[in-house]
Amino acid sequence: MTLKQILKLTEKAAIMEELISLYPECLPYKAELERVINYINETPAFTFEAFEIHIALMDPSVMTDFEDDIDEDAYLVVSGYAREEDMDFTLGFTKWEEWSNAEILIEEDILISNETLAAVCLYEMTVYGYDQETIAREFIAIESGLSAEMFH
Repeated sequence: MTLKQILKLTEKAAIMEELISLYPECLPYKAELERVINYINETPAFTFEAFEIHIALMDPSVMTDFEDDIDEDAYLVVSGYAREEDMDFTLGFTKWEEWSNAEILIEEDILISNETLAAVCLYEMTVYGYDQETIAREFIAIESGLSAEMFH
């Protein structure tokens, strides 16, 4: 299933309610997030196979250096997986048209509602901004900063 398909099966109000519940810091950006949902709904669906989206559970309590009362509780992790390169990557700078048409694969034993899945994806999609132009500028700034730091 893709994010576009999930959005068609799920009420926008329910997604927004879950998003604000999971990430209260998004409340002031509710209108921007609703515009992102509208944008995704309005873009054409197409078969996209360059990467897939993986949803997994990160449980710090199983790590050897886990410190009770310091480390986080278990949380969902969203990442991309490029099949051709056999490489995991962050999706924060991915074009929304690609993200919304990529297949979503959920780790076994994770029970997740469509509302939660959509909310987690929307949060990750907008971590660098609420429009693709802002995200592209952030990517260039980070890339330029890394290049400058690497060669000085």
